[in-house]
Amino acid sequence: MIFAAIINIHSAPIDALFNWWIIIKDLVLCGAAIITAVTAIRALNSWRGQQVGKARFDAARELLALAYQVREKIRYIRAPLWRDEAISALREMGQDQITEKDIAGANGLAAVYQVRWDSLADLRPKLHVARNIAEVYGRAEIKNRVAKLETCMAHLLAAMQATIIAKRIGADAISEESADQLGVLDDILQDHGTSSLFTARVDQAVLQIEEYLQPWLDCKRNLTQRAAGGRRS
Repeated sequence: MIFAAIINIHSAPIDALFNWWIIIKDLVLCGAAIITAVTAIRALNSWRGQQVGKARFDAARELLALAYQVREKIRYIRAPLWRDEAISALREMGQDQITEKDIAGANGLAAVYQVRWDSLADLRPKLHVARNIAEVYGRAEIKNRVAKLETCMAHLLAAMQATIIAKRIGADAISEESADQLGVLDDILQDHGTSSLFTARVDQAVLQIEEYLQPWLDCKRNLTQRAAGGRRS
């Protein structure tokens, strides 16, 4: 009975301490679970941001590369015409018997422009697809900016076709009004450097695309730098 009384006296505080230990343990486990969950959510958000940033970067890089290619092909189309190029283009079109009239006339001009235009035409569907992909990650503004470059392409094609028709008709049959229009066509088809309005339009269209996409490219670089800094730390 004496020992039983001693046990009863000291069991109460021991039980209380044991209960507090259980509570503290539960709080620690709960806190650890919360910290783990928060860390996982932050890691997921960071990973998601990196994936979106990478997708935007890839879309911007593809679209911008195509815009640069289109600009270069437009310059190629507007470059001076050469006699040997006309002969080669006529042969490529399947014409075996080539005369000087063909080379210097509408046939030679049409053949050269056809070969040159084909190199640009191949880029049109690629540019369209890249624009649609970029539009998913951005706003419709990118569509409007690419449309300006596509308009330049359409005007270039129309100028080529009109010049070929004028060549077939002959200078004597062209009215004064049409002659004035040919002056406009000449600015589109011939790159006169800084004085060319069409050159300025093409350069401005590409510049506007570049300015819009630049933050996308910078965002990917910032994410990469942050990730590299996190690994080092």
